Amino acid sequence: MNQNENTLNPATLPKPEFADTVNINKINGKEIYITGYTHNRGRPNEYTPKDKIGEDGLTDYYTITTDKSFDLEYKGETKPINHFYVTPAIAKQIERIPNYKEALEAGQRIGPAKALKRPKTDNPSQTFWALAWENDSDY
Repeated sequence: MNQNENTLNPATLPKPEFADTVNINKINGKEIYITGYTHNRGRPNEYTPKDKIGEDGLTDYYTITTDKSFDLEYKGETKPINHFYVTPAIAKQIERIPNYKEALEAGQRIGPAKALKRPKTDNPSQTFWALAWENDSDY
């Protein structure tokens, strides 16, 4: 095997397709199965907290893909959407699942789950977005 056969050149890879993606709050309380998860760094928007912007000027974005689409408003029209921005708290829940990455790559799905707001334990008057699994009392 020569050295070129053992080299991955990013310049020759196909460009990824960007899916229409909305915030997880659009499917509040709906049952989902997760079939994909990504963590990227990108340009912040006007809602990004200043302390979440790194020295490189970028911020972390987490997205999930669900097995079914939901007809949702996107840029002025209703479209079938199955890609959702999720919070760091939801990202941590997914990343705590043993072998989640290998399972998703093998075509398995995570769920059932529902995205919902939960009260913070240290300040119940504040809430955060989380995934509820079917054995959770708030599912």
